[in-house]
Amino acid sequence: MTSSRDFLEERLRAFESAQGDLKLSLCGGSSPSAPLMLELDGALDGANSDSFREFASLALAESRSSGGLVLGLARLRYISSTGVGALVNILSESMRSGPALYLKGISPSVRVLFEALGFSRIFSILDAEGGAT
Repeated sequence: MTSSRDFLEERLRAFESAQGDLKLSLCGGSSPSAPLMLELDGALDGANSDSFREFASLALAESRSSGGLVLGLARLRYISSTGVGALVNILSESMRSGPALYLKGISPSVRVLFEALGFSRIFSILDAEGGAT
């Protein structure tokens, strides 16, 4: 029988084969207190935001048995309005049914946009070392 983590890994491979400009990597979540980490590398835009939202929703569900879901944004070089919408959608899902959602290590170019939009007030943002900002 396939575990939910195996299913998530399988969906990650399918996502990456279909999305050339956004790479995702998955780590952590191996113990109840360790959050699941989803690292984004590249651009989150109209071409991949729906697929990303679907995958992140699966990752959020998987992280219910761990310490939440951390989206690592240190290597996210660009985010469009549809990408922002995908993040807000995942945040809304987290607020409705849990678990906690965190953003970590936001790249400088994306941080400027997040601050302009007031995201520092609605998202739980961690610095690169994992502490709250």
